[in-house]
Amino acid sequence: MEHFIQCIIGHKNGVQELSEKWVGMKVLELSYDFGLIPLTDSLVVDINELANFGDAPINDDFELLSKSVEAVLKENSYKAPIGYIETKYHGGEGMQVAIAYSKGKILEGPISTSTSWDNQKMMFLYQPEGKGAINTILYKLGLEERNDIDGFDNLGLGKFRTNKKII
Repeated sequence: MEHFIQCIIGHKNGVQELSEKWVGMKVLELSYDFGLIPLTDSLVVDINELANFGDAPINDDFELLSKSVEAVLKENSYKAPIGYIETKYHGGEGMQVAIAYSKGKILEGPISTSTSWDNQKMMFLYQPEGKGAINTILYKLGLEERNDIDGFDNLGLGKFRTNKKII
Protein backbone atom coordinates (compact mmCIF):
# COMPACT_ATOMS: atom_id res chain seq x y z
CA MET A 1 0.00 0.00 0.00
CA GLU A 2 1.32 3.44 -0.84
CA HIS A 3 1.10 6.82 0.83
CA PHE A 4 2.12 9.66 -1.45
CA ILE A 5 0.93 13.18 -0.51
CA GLN A 6 2.22 16.73 -0.95
CA CYS A 7 0.27 19.21 1.18
CA ILE A 8 0.26 22.58 2.87
CA ILE A 9 -0.88 22.31 6.49
CA GLY A 10 -1.55 24.65 9.37
CA HIS A 11 -4.26 26.23 11.45
CA LYS A 12 -7.48 26.37 9.47
CA ASN A 13 -7.68 30.19 9.37
CA GLY A 14 -4.15 30.52 7.99
CA VAL A 15 -4.55 27.94 5.25
CA GLN A 16 -8.04 29.24 4.41
CA GLU A 17 -6.62 32.73 3.91
CA LEU A 18 -3.94 31.31 1.62
CA SER A 19 -6.48 29.31 -0.39
CA GLU A 20 -8.52 32.43 -1.11
CA LYS A 21 -5.56 33.90 -3.01
CA TRP A 22 -5.18 31.00 -5.46
CA VAL A 23 -7.66 29.46 -7.87
CA GLY A 24 -7.77 25.70 -7.38
CA MET A 25 -6.63 25.64 -3.75
CA LYS A 26 -9.10 23.68 -1.66
CA VAL A 27 -8.92 23.38 2.11
CA LEU A 28 -9.82 20.15 3.83
CA GLU A 29 -10.78 20.82 7.43
CA LEU A 30 -9.07 18.56 9.94
CA SER A 31 -9.61 18.12 13.66
CA TYR A 32 -8.04 20.45 16.21
CA ASP A 33 -8.71 23.49 13.99
CA PHE A 34 -6.15 22.43 11.38
CA GLY A 35 -6.56 22.61 7.62
CA LEU A 36 -4.88 20.80 4.75
CA ILE A 37 -4.36 21.92 1.15
CA PRO A 38 -3.29 19.18 -1.27
CA LEU A 39 -1.09 20.43 -4.09
CA THR A 40 -1.95 19.49 -7.64
CA ASP A 41 0.40 19.65 -10.61
CA SER A 42 -1.66 22.45 -12.19
CA LEU A 43 -1.67 24.47 -8.97
CA VAL A 44 2.11 24.15 -8.65
CA VAL A 45 2.54 25.24 -12.28
CA ASP A 46 0.37 28.31 -11.59
CA ILE A 47 2.32 29.21 -8.44
CA ASN A 48 5.66 28.71 -10.21
CA GLU A 49 4.60 30.96 -13.09
CA LEU A 50 2.97 33.71 -11.02
CA ALA A 51 5.31 33.81 -8.02
CA ASN A 52 8.27 33.50 -10.42
CA PHE A 53 10.95 32.39 -7.94
CA GLY A 54 11.75 29.23 -9.88
CA ASP A 55 10.31 25.78 -10.27
CA ALA A 56 13.24 23.78 -8.90
CA PRO A 57 12.60 22.02 -5.56
CA ILE A 58 14.21 23.71 -2.55
CA ASN A 59 16.23 20.49 -2.05
CA ASP A 60 16.40 16.94 -3.42
CA ASP A 61 14.05 15.48 -0.80
CA PHE A 62 11.01 17.50 -1.91
CA GLU A 63 8.96 16.73 -5.02
CA LEU A 64 6.66 19.77 -5.26
CA LEU A 65 8.08 22.32 -2.81
CA SER A 66 9.62 24.63 -5.38
CA LYS A 67 11.29 27.92 -4.59
CA SER A 68 8.12 29.66 -5.77
CA VAL A 69 5.85 27.58 -3.54
CA GLU A 70 8.22 28.24 -0.65
CA ALA A 71 8.06 32.00 -1.35
CA VAL A 72 4.25 31.88 -1.23
CA LEU A 73 4.32 29.95 2.06
CA LYS A 74 6.82 32.37 3.60
CA GLU A 75 4.71 35.33 2.50
CA ASN A 76 1.61 33.79 4.08
CA SER A 77 3.31 32.84 7.35
CA TYR A 78 3.18 36.31 8.90
CA LYS A 79 -0.29 35.91 10.43
CA ALA A 80 0.02 32.25 11.37
CA PRO A 81 2.74 29.60 11.03
CA ILE A 82 2.26 27.30 8.06
CA GLY A 83 3.84 24.00 7.10
CA TYR A 84 4.45 21.80 4.11
CA ILE A 85 4.57 17.99 4.23
CA GLU A 86 5.30 15.20 1.76
CA THR A 87 5.16 11.44 2.10
CA LYS A 88 6.60 8.84 -0.26
CA TYR A 89 5.84 5.34 1.04
CA HIS A 90 5.24 1.98 -0.58
CA GLY A 91 4.78 -1.14 1.50
CA GLY A 92 5.71 0.73 4.66
CA GLU A 93 9.12 1.80 3.36
CA GLY A 94 9.93 5.29 2.17
CA MET A 95 10.35 8.75 3.52
CA GLN A 96 8.58 11.81 4.81
CA VAL A 97 9.80 15.38 4.60
CA ALA A 98 8.45 18.51 6.20
CA ILE A 99 9.16 22.17 6.84
CA ALA A 100 7.42 25.00 8.72
CA TYR A 101 7.47 28.76 8.23
CA SER A 102 6.63 31.68 10.50
CA LYS A 103 6.99 35.41 10.01
CA GLY A 104 8.55 34.93 6.58
CA LYS A 105 11.33 32.63 7.79
CA ILE A 106 11.89 28.93 8.31
CA LEU A 107 10.52 27.97 11.72
CA GLU A 108 11.70 24.35 11.58
CA GLY A 109 13.25 22.14 8.93
CA PRO A 110 13.57 20.94 6.37
CA ILE A 111 13.44 17.59 8.15
CA SER A 112 13.34 14.14 6.59
CA THR A 113 12.69 10.73 8.10
CA SER A 114 13.24 7.48 6.22
CA THR A 115 11.64 4.14 7.01
CA SER A 116 13.10 0.80 5.97
CA TRP A 117 12.47 -2.85 6.79
CA ASP A 118 15.16 -4.76 8.66
CA ASN A 119 14.93 -8.47 7.80
CA GLN A 120 17.15 -9.53 10.70
CA LYS A 121 15.19 -7.62 13.34
CA MET A 122 11.87 -8.19 11.53
CA MET A 123 10.81 -4.60 12.11
CA PHE A 124 10.73 -1.18 10.52
CA LEU A 125 13.63 1.14 11.32
CA TYR A 126 13.33 4.92 11.32
CA GLN A 127 16.22 7.24 10.55
CA PRO A 128 16.65 9.35 12.47
CA GLU A 129 14.83 7.79 15.39
CA GLY A 130 12.31 9.95 17.18
CA LYS A 131 9.08 11.73 16.39
CA GLY A 132 9.45 11.81 12.62
CA ALA A 133 9.61 14.79 10.29
CA ILE A 134 5.88 15.42 9.94
CA ASN A 135 5.07 15.03 13.63
CA THR A 136 7.89 17.42 14.51
CA ILE A 137 6.39 20.04 12.19
CA LEU A 138 2.83 19.45 13.40
CA TYR A 139 3.89 20.00 17.00
CA LYS A 140 5.83 23.12 15.98
CA LEU A 141 2.63 24.41 14.32
CA GLY A 142 0.81 24.03 17.64
CA LEU A 143 -0.74 20.56 17.60
CA GLU A 144 -0.75 19.18 21.14
CA GLU A 145 1.71 16.33 21.57
CA ARG A 146 0.12 13.28 23.18
CA ASN A 147 1.59 10.03 24.50
CA ASP A 148 -1.23 7.79 23.23
CA ILE A 149 -1.27 8.80 19.55
CA ASP A 150 1.13 10.57 17.21
CA GLY A 151 0.20 13.84 15.53
CA PHE A 152 -0.08 12.36 12.03
CA ASP A 153 -2.68 9.82 13.17
CA ASN A 154 -4.35 12.30 15.52
CA LEU A 155 -5.19 14.52 12.55
CA GLY A 156 -6.27 11.50 10.49
CA LEU A 157 -3.63 12.04 7.80
CA GLY A 158 -3.06 8.31 7.37
CA LYS A 159 -6.42 7.85 5.68
CA PHE A 160 -5.37 10.07 2.76
CA ARG A 161 -3.18 7.86 0.57
CA THR A 162 -2.79 10.33 -2.32
CA ASN A 163 -3.66 13.92 -3.08
CA LYS A 164 -6.39 12.70 -5.45
CA LYS A 165 -8.08 10.92 -2.54
CA ILE A 166 -8.07 14.18 -0.58
CA ILE A 167 -9.51 16.25 -3.40
